Amino acid sequence: MSNRTETKLIKLTDSPGVSPWALAAKNIRTELRDAFPGIKFSVTSDSYSMGCSVDVRWTAGPTEKEVDAVIGDYCNSEFDGMQDLSTYVDKAKHVYGHAKHIGTHRDTKELQDQIEAALKPLIREDEHYMMFRNENIQYRIAHRTSLKAGQRFKGIKRKEGPAVRAAACFSEFYEVELESDKPELPAMQPGQVRRRVPSASNTQ
Repeated sequence: MSNRTETKLIKLTDSPGVSPWALAAKNIRTELRDAFPGIKFSVTSDSYSMGCSVDVRWTAGPTEKEVDAVIGDYCNSEFDGMQDLSTYVDKAKHVYGHAKHIGTHRDTKELQDQIEAALKPLIREDEHYMMFRNENIQYRIAHRTSLKAGQRFKGIKRKEGPAVRAAACFSEFYEVELESDKPELPAMQPGQVRRRVPSASNTQ
């Protein structure tokens, strides 16, 4: 977490009467807005017998792994498989709120449909059922594909290399090509100054 983001977060000690899970939800919104600009997230909190939770939902955008890396430390419990129970954990982030469960739910249905449509011509027709229903290849590819604000699906391409040829899952053979609403500017060379193009109103 950057120092800039941390200065925007609210501490429990500065929020009398606010529950830890409600404050966690508020601070999570701030962190996600800074980490993934332009992506819309729904963040809600709830309490119930023996626990509380924060629920985070979004469409496309970053992967669940990327989001978990930003907000995972708001969770104050870990599951102990040896004892078959949850145990409390204390983390530095908990001064900004916490909850027993932090749930992340990413909707990739549209992206999966686009991947399936692009893949079908590349896969033998008699293998469609196995690939798209049994293997769920479109879900696996969408699950690992991260999109920034303004990016959209362009197509599918087959990856190459020894690691790909040794992959155990068919989904590892392919990756998504993305395009952006705004073309990326070329990288600047050391000492180069990007010149601002005057608008038509300034040239009259």
